[in-house]
Amino acid sequence: MSNSKSLIQLMMTQEDLAKKIIESEGVVTEVDELNLEKNDKELASKVDRCKFVLDQMKVTKEMLKAKAKVFTDAARVIDNEEKRLKDRLKESMREMGTSELLGNDYKFTLAEVRSTVDVYDEGQLPPVFMTEKITMAPDKDAIRQALESSQVVNGARLLLSFSLTGRVNKKLIAPTKKKVAKKNKAD
Repeated sequence: MSNSKSLIQLMMTQEDLAKKIIESEGVVTEVDELNLEKNDKELASKVDRCKFVLDQMKVTKEMLKAKAKVFTDAARVIDNEEKRLKDRLKESMREMGTSELLGNDYKFTLAEVRSTVDVYDEGQLPPVFMTEKITMAPDKDAIRQALESSQVVNGARLLLSFSLTGRVNKKLIAPTKKKVAKKNKAD
């Protein structure tokens, strides 16, 4: 089992250390400075691991979507084959004038069922055979405007929404003057 702290624990430690420094009116002890540095490094490492895991999840998700598409396409082929085989059986039985085909283990029975309607051109249908469909759907833009202008809209509320973006840390690309000065001082 790892001694690694969670992201929340690291952030809480950071906050506690900052409060301690504020309470001591800006006096930073050597221990506090070491703890801050240690926590900063652990937090930075945790953030990098989170980005790595998110990237892996994205790749895995895309791979699984691709696999799902392959299996869906294969299932569609099998569905089509199943339909064609059933159609061939039905047509063969109709041509032979039989309503039953017997096998060793199975039998097929052909029965006439209620006919289906095939509307191949809606434009040619007389209006008497058309129905009007009305669908009601929430107008989210109007609801948002009303809620943002402090109106009460029963059955709706605004929820906070956040976007998370992972990018390369610019500090890795071009070191800041502070880091360069610190490095030069150490040399």
